[in-house]
Amino acid sequence: MPSLNEIFNSLYGAWRLALFDPSGMRHFNLTISGFWRSFTAMFLALAFVLLVKSLQGAPDPGDGGATVGLNPVVGTIAFFVDWIAFPLAMIVVAKFFNLSANYVPYIIAYNWSQLIGQAFVAATSVAIGATFGQGALVLMMIPMGAVLVYAWFVTKTALMVPGGTAFAIVVLSVLLSILINVMALNVGMMEAPGLPQ
Repeated sequence: MPSLNEIFNSLYGAWRLALFDPSGMRHFNLTISGFWRSFTAMFLALAFVLLVKSLQGAPDPGDGGATVGLNPVVGTIAFFVDWIAFPLAMIVVAKFFNLSANYVPYIIAYNWSQLIGQAFVAATSVAIGATFGQGALVLMMIPMGAVLVYAWFVTKTALMVPGGTAFAIVVLSVLLSILINVMALNVGMMEAPGLPQ
């Protein structure tokens, strides 16, 4: 478990990267212990997401809502699998493209920036949903697009790769996330009361 000072510094580093400032990397603990402690961001993000969902209210399983709305247990498991799957996949990608030297700093920056991104999307979803109601889905593309640009900059900066390579890695992370969440959605639908098994 990282200290409060390490959490603060890491979040500040992630915030500097969100402002497209490469010096944000200097605020992370880029050691192996810092690598493992960076996964604390996953638990902090989950707490924030669940808080926001409680404010929104549980979605109707028939309205195509989020996986957590269909089945909180399946949704929570999917959240953890989604978060961990990409760092695991990047082990292979980093070896294949000779990026292993920057793998640890990248995953550290990735984890803490994910927390910033999750918080931003969750907060804006509440604000947009409360303001625009049914039209919120289209407008949510804006903050989601901003988070993808943020992920691209983090990838480009931490891995020290060209923009095109960073873009491809972000696309990989998105496709992996979609796959995991579609699978979770299918499991949630099968377990929902009243639906055929």
